[in-house]
Amino acid sequence: MSYNKKAVLAANTAAIGLLLRLEKEQRTATEEEQKVLRSYQGFGGLKCILNRTDHPEDIRYWAKSEQDLFAPTCALKQLIYREAPSADMAKRYWESIKASVLTSFYTDTRIVNAIADSLEKTDVTFRTCLDPSLGMGAFAETLAPHVGRVDAFEKDLLTARIAQSLHPLGQSTIFVQQAPFESIEERAEADKYDLIASNIPFGDFMVYDRAYNKGQDVIKKESTRAIHNYFFIKGLDSIREGGVLAFITSQGLLDAPRNEAFRRYLMENSKLISAIRLPGGMFSENAGTEVGSDLIVLQKQSGKGIATSDEEKFVQTIAVPKGDGFSMAFTHSALFEGNWEDIQSHTIATTRVMGTDPYGKPTWEYQFEDGIQEMADSLREQLSHDVEERFDRKLYHTGVAMSEEERQVEAEKKLRKLGVTAGLSGQKEKKEQSTPQEEKEANDAYNLMPKAIQKQLPKLYSTQKELVGDKTAYARYFFPMGAYTAYLLEYDPRPE
Repeated sequence: MSYNKKAVLAANTAAIGLLLRLEKEQRTATEEEQKVLRSYQGFGGLKCILNRTDHPEDIRYWAKSEQDLFAPTCALKQLIYREAPSADMAKRYWESIKASVLTSFYTDTRIVNAIADSLEKTDVTFRTCLDPSLGMGAFAETLAPHVGRVDAFEKDLLTARIAQSLHPLGQSTIFVQQAPFESIEERAEADKYDLIASNIPFGDFMVYDRAYNKGQDVIKKESTRAIHNYFFIKGLDSIREGGVLAFITSQGLLDAPRNEAFRRYLMENSKLISAIRLPGGMFSENAGTEVGSDLIVLQKQSGKGIATSDEEKFVQTIAVPKGDGFSMAFTHSALFEGNWEDIQSHTIATTRVMGTDPYGKPTWEYQFEDGIQEMADSLREQLSHDVEERFDRKLYHTGVAMSEEERQVEAEKKLRKLGVTAGLSGQKEKKEQSTPQEEKEANDAYNLMPKAIQKQLPKLYSTQKELVGDKTAYARYFFPMGAYTAYLLEYDPRPE
């Protein structure tokens, strides 16, 4: 379904009017009213909000193609100024809407569901989650059932108020704060989140972060010059070692040569789980924009260095020449250089053609032949593969990465699970049979134990008198005297 500006503006107006009434009546929304609030789509596709609306004759300043939006835009402004608790608050609401026009592009929940399903392939529990750019809560609401708590930041005043009405304090595991991401140090403990996921704002908008702007770290200071770079660097600062960052962002992060320093910083301090170029038009239904975007998933590993060829490509950009063979048409990430077969592991698009970006400059256009549901299914399949292949569970649980040997064992387990055994090492997944000497040692240790302790042991044995699991670990679990227990299990009687 195509983006209908008039319908979106009407839905937004209804949601804002309801919000102002709820705040005036100091009550929470009913189930039916929540549906109205959820119809709010933001103003990312409604640049008409920036036009003059003070007097009826201001319509002459509007483009002919948007003049049918003049009356409903005026009605929205009048509603806000009439129903807001004060003229100052009304002005804040209106200015907040105008400021959000260039950054509020909300994500289809089917895409977010695909990301959430893929993250379940990690087989770990994410206890704390952060959404630093909430919008209407697609990420927060989708992830909330899978995590213990979601902290959500939303800079836009009206959007945050609507989200707070949908998730009242104390009645939800989603905690909404009307605040920009850069204020996180004042409101939450940094470096604590297991997972950070969002569709982040993009563009050359400067951010003021006192710690970054006044600090000595050049990368962090420079990141504040472009909001998408800042979100990645700040996001990495906000998760613990082994934690996961999953952001949908503009293609500029990967394609722009000027962002190389930021890409290098990310690859030197995190493990690349996935980088997937999404088809153009993914936001066309929700925000009326064809902007190209990428999904980037990282696992924090501070100071690791660049470890794989894909991580090298993540840092690099390649110049694409014009047809004349001499001059450069544009640059793009090295991840997308080569024949279509070479890059398919990094995109869910079904084809790409030469086209133009929103500024009229030449670029590759990544296209998808089916609808948004099929797009989500393809994303789920590709991202699930990447997560299963690259996510480091040991790093997540301990902050220490797996060794090459441990990675090999993990890979073999996955292959055996799929029924592939050819070419694998002779190690059996189950514990090897004990030798007669090991059986004798175990029996000796068992026989030396006091009778009161022996009575507790049969529960550890199977019918074949084999210990279930690790002998030492189980013995230590059952008996507080760990050193004594280890001595018994390691006892090796020798003739005098």
